[in-house]
Amino acid sequence: VVSVPSQSHQIVFYYRKDIFDKYNVTWPQTMDTFEEVVRTVQDGERKARGDDTYFGFTIPTDDSTNRITYMLATLLTTEGGGTVVDDTGKVTINNPKAAKVIRRWKNWFGDITPFEAFGMSTSDSRRHFMADKT
Repeated sequence: VVSVPSQSHQIVFYYRKDIFDKYNVTWPQTMDTFEEVVRTVQDGERKARGDDTYFGFTIPTDDSTNRITYMLATLLTTEGGGTVVDDTGKVTINNPKAAKVIRRWKNWFGDITPFEAFGMSTSDSRRHFMADKT
C-alpha cells in the first residue's frame, strides 16, 4: 500500500425537476450542454421573477477541504484537460483543453453562479438552493 485516502469527495448536482420540465430541458451530458441548460433556466427564471439575482447554479468552493482543487481536477478530467501532474511528475496542465476548462470555470462566477459562491461551503450552497435562489 502506497497510501490510503483520508477523505473522499463526490460531486453531486441537485436540480429541480419541475423547473427542468418548465423549460423543457434535460439533464446535460457535457459541460457545454450544462452551460446551455443553466443559462436557459436562469434566463427564464430571471424573466419570470423579474429578479436578476437568480442564478442557474451554485458551486461550493470554500477551500477548507481543498474543494477548489478537487472541483478543478474533476472538471479537467471530464473535459479532457488531463491532470495537473502526470504519474511521472511531469506538469501536464499547460494544454489548450485545460486552459479552456480554467477559463470556463473563472467565467462562471458572477455570470451563471453567484460571485459569492467563490468561498461558499457545501452547506451554504445547499441553503442557497433550498431558498430557491438557484
